[in-house]
Amino acid sequence: MASTLNEELNKTGSDETALGTTLAYIEQEFKQRFCKGKSQDNFKKGLISEVIYYYLYRKEQRLEPSRVRIDKYFKADFKGRDPVNGKPILIDVTTNPYPKLKKAKTGELKEILSDLRFLGSNFLYRVAVFDPTSGHHELKPLMLPVHDEGYVGHYIIQLEPDKKDVSLVEMDAYILIVYLDDPLNPSKAIDAEHIRSYMFFLGQVLELDILLHEFEGFEEAGENKEKLVAEDRSEIAYFARKEIGIIPSAVFDLEYIITGKNGEGYWDYMVTWTHPLPSIKKVFGALLEPTLVDLSITG
Repeated sequence: MASTLNEELNKTGSDETALGTTLAYIEQEFKQRFCKGKSQDNFKKGLISEVIYYYLYRKEQRLEPSRVRIDKYFKADFKGRDPVNGKPILIDVTTNPYPKLKKAKTGELKEILSDLRFLGSNFLYRVAVFDPTSGHHELKPLMLPVHDEGYVGHYIIQLEPDKKDVSLVEMDAYILIVYLDDPLNPSKAIDAEHIRSYMFFLGQVLELDILLHEFEGFEEAGENKEKLVAEDRSEIAYFARKEIGIIPSAVFDLEYIITGKNGEGYWDYMVTWTHPLPSIKKVFGALLEPTLVDLSITG
């Protein structure tokens, strides 16, 4: 959307006209392409906030729409410069990094200092906590919720198949905070809070077991499976970021893991996307492998 605003700025030469035209374009697109509902309204508000942030701070922070891939499947909203020290930064805009929780067990948000120099990009990663009404913003490192008892939590998305109706494949999506027993080398979740639930249909989301069977027997299966699944699940993480305002740490699929020739096995959560920060990747494990963290408390 920021690129649309840039086009309008070049056409009109007027900041206010360009902003108004871009916001009207977003409204029109949502009316034509999407059904009405709270979910789409929230998603639209997220995109509008992103445009307004760019409009207000593009000069001060030297913002550009980000084409820098943090890893294969993840792209921040903008790249720019930290207004304090001038260092290059990648920015994700959010209006609500700390949604109101039903259980109210969460104490504070812990700022996790993070940079992406390990990728060779020399960019720091920052979350822009932004109020589009007042225009106020704060640039912060990645923020994670902390339990009242001190446990660090992560925003995660769990996808579970719903195949009661054989003619229609659905995926139930649960967005949760999970609090882990150890922030760096966790073995299990010790508490969890439900934030929101969604339903995705086949066509909106790749179904993992179908994908695995399609690539079975091909030499490039591993690479292609990881690429396709992670690309698809990164779109779900992006949806959650724009819809709710959180920064997800990981996406998991509930899958049946076969261990015996007669179909013996067990259900477990398989990692299908993680935030590219190394500390988070380390917590949850490799793609298309069962997560290193016991999430049974969330089931």
